Amino acid sequence: MIVGNTTRKKSASTIIPLLIYMPDFNLFTKKGYKFIGTSHQDSEISEEEVREKIQNLSGLRYVKIAMEYSEESKAHLQFYLETNSPTNASALKKQFDKTNKTFWHSPHIEYAISPEKAISYIGNKDFEHKDGKGKGGKVSWCIELGKARGRPGKQKGLWKAELLEIKKEIEEGASIDSLWQNHFCIMIQCGKGIRDFLRDIEASKQQKEYDEKQVLVKERLLMLEENNDTLCMKILELQELLKAKQAESIEVVF
Repeated sequence: MIVGNTTRKKSASTIIPLLIYMPDFNLFTKKGYKFIGTSHQDSEISEEEVREKIQNLSGLRYVKIAMEYSEESKAHLQFYLETNSPTNASALKKQFDKTNKTFWHSPHIEYAISPEKAISYIGNKDFEHKDGKGKGGKVSWCIELGKARGRPGKQKGLWKAELLEIKKEIEEGASIDSLWQNHFCIMIQCGKGIRDFLRDIEASKQQKEYDEKQVLVKERLLMLEENNDTLCMKILELQELLKAKQAESIEVVF
């Protein structure tokens, strides 16, 4: 069973909660960071072989994968993964197929609506669904590779990890357009605060540039004043020298 299915048509009453619980998923581009999938297998595959195949996949930040058997004893690889940059399920599936289609058996991949539940589901035969029904089956092995993104929850402060990531992107020069592209849902919820932060960053940058220019202007004015004082001294010296020469000329005449 796939946890977090996004392929079914969704009504407006379903989309609104998605804007809240999928802060890093762009509903327009269908791109996100967190996915879950399954790959049906003909027989048992070793943990070492899967580790080797995963190394050939690019752009992955975190992977949790398990060799599982359904209650009907059907073998399959169940996995959850997170990418370094936004992508969609189709692009991921193409990468799996391109890497080794016969090994992965064209896996079914979807965006994970509930990452915490998806991670808990994989490799856990005692997992219970909302209706109380257990997952069942058998788990041969389960591995985790890489480091997962922060998964914000209400108990830890909604979207805290994602907001801190946006803050870092802004400080590195991200534009408002790129923020909308990569963090559509969180921009819907926190757009005003993020725009205020962007304005403050820009105002601070402009103030810093102004202060630096003011310092430069003061330094140049000081230099001009020093040069002016030097010039005045030289003029006075020349005037004194001229007066002396004129006095000598008068004495010679008389």
